[in-house]
Amino acid sequence: MEGYVAYTQLSEQQLTELLKERLVKEPGYMIREKREDIEFLHAEPNPWEAGRLFSDKDEIRWRLNNSGIFDVHILSESKELPKAFTEVKEFEVVEQEEARLYLVGRRRQGQSGWVEAKIPREIIYPVDKDGEVAIKFLRYVEKGRTKFLRFKGLEVR
Repeated sequence: MEGYVAYTQLSEQQLTELLKERLVKEPGYMIREKREDIEFLHAEPNPWEAGRLFSDKDEIRWRLNNSGIFDVHILSESKELPKAFTEVKEFEVVEQEEARLYLVGRRRQGQSGWVEAKIPREIIYPVDKDGEVAIKFLRYVEKGRTKFLRFKGLEVR
C-alpha cells in the first residue's frame, strides 16, 4: 500500500476552513496543544498552536511557526489531496495487526476521566467505554525506516 505526505503553509483562517471542510467529509479525533495545555477530543475546527486531526481516512498535522503561519502536513493513502498542498512525497505504508500507542491513565467506575499518578488532573479521552485507550496507527516507511506514524483512530481495550 502507498501513502502520501504533502505540505503547505496556511493562515489561521485557512487552517480553520480546511479543518471544517475535512470534518464535513470524515468525522475524527483531535489532539490540540499549546504551551500550557493539551486536549484530546472529538474533532472541532478550532486549531491551537499545534495539533493533529485524524481518522481512518487521513491525518492533518499543524504547528504555528515563528512567522505566525501554520506549517501543515497531510498524511493519506489517497492521492486526492486538497489543492493547497504541494511537495507530495510517496511512502510505503505498513499496517501491523497490533500497531497501537497506549495512552496513560486508568478510569475507575464513577470517574469522568482517566487518572495517572504523575498528572495532577483527570485526563479526558473522547471515548465512552472504560479500559485502556490506544491510538491505532500506520507506519510510513522509506528505505526500511519509519519516517511517520499516521494516527488513524482510537480503540478501548
